[in-house]
Amino acid sequence: MRRLSRTRSGVGSRYLSGGLYASGGCRRTRGADCRQIIRFRDYLRAHADVVAAYAELKLRLAQQFATDFPAYHAVKDTFIKQVVHAAFADVQEPPYGCNP
Repeated sequence: MRRLSRTRSGVGSRYLSGGLYASGGCRRTRGADCRQIIRFRDYLRAHADVVAAYAELKLRLAQQFATDFPAYHAVKDTFIKQVVHAAFADVQEPPYGCNP
């Protein structure tokens, strides 16, 4: 899957860590990635405080790592993994086995 470039501000990236599509769609993504994307999306929809923290993080990282995309994604990946873990803890379901 081709990764789209981020906008200059860091806002507008359409992919999550590891190339996961961030819109919640699973057209090209299968398996565990699909379930993680959907849980991440649903968790953000239900937790405005996490959305605000994610937006602040992305803006801060875009300034801090304006030309170092691997570092930007490494820090963002940690946040996303924590949110995905929390999302699966809410539903008590393992983060794998999506069969769209």
